Amino acid sequence: MLEERAAQWKDEYIRQGILIGEARGEAMLEERAAQWKEEYIRQGILIGEARGEAMLEERAAQWKEEYIRQGILIGEARGEAMLEERAAQWKEEYIRQGILIGEARGEAMLEERAAQWKEEYIRQGILIGEARGEAMLEERAAQWKEEYIRQGILIGEARGEAMLEERAAQWKDEYVQQGVLIGEAQGEARGEAKGLGFALRDFLEVRFGRLPVSVASRIAALSDAAVLRKLTLSAYRAESLQAFVDQLPKDDMKKMQ
Repeated sequence: MLEERAAQWKDEYIRQGILIGEARGEAMLEERAAQWKEEYIRQGILIGEARGEAMLEERAAQWKEEYIRQGILIGEARGEAMLEERAAQWKEEYIRQGILIGEARGEAMLEERAAQWKEEYIRQGILIGEARGEAMLEERAAQWKEEYIRQGILIGEARGEAMLEERAAQWKDEYVQQGVLIGEAQGEARGEAKGLGFALRDFLEVRFGRLPVSVASRIAALSDAAVLRKLTLSAYRAESLQAFVDQLPKDDMKKMQ
């Protein structure tokens, strides 16, 4: 009968201890959850894994076997008289064992929830990091925009300089060639005009004698070869020097005046 009652007390005390342990585990769960929230975000679950379920269950099993063994030895040695006294001690022991079991269960629940919190906090951290990254990107993009535009301007100016030098060399050859052609044409025209002018003055001096300085200057001022050819034909037909002078271009006469 005594053993039966002791077994009943043991089950009752263990049950009470489990309930108390679970209650304490829940309280510890809420208190520690608030403390560990920031810690899990920074360091993960290294501390939880180090103090996890394996160590607690291992120690609880050792304590349980040791105290049960001691209780059995003491109970067998002292008998029924000491059973009630030992029962009170066993009550505390079983309650303590129940507390340990409840705390172990609380730790397991805490680890399970901590894993869920870890993922949530990491997700929140990623969202915060992305938001900060977007803000930093926009700020730097404005700086990069100005820098890239400035670099683009410098590159464009450098390319423009290179293209300008390349084209300038091409233009130089082209313009020199054109200048040579223009110069040759102008030189030929001026040479022809001067030759016709000299011939006209010589022909007039042969026909009418030494030319007045004003007439010679007016003929020397003519630069149009076609006009000089016409005047040469007029010199053959003119009856006098004055008749020839009257045929000189009026614009030339205005210049002489």
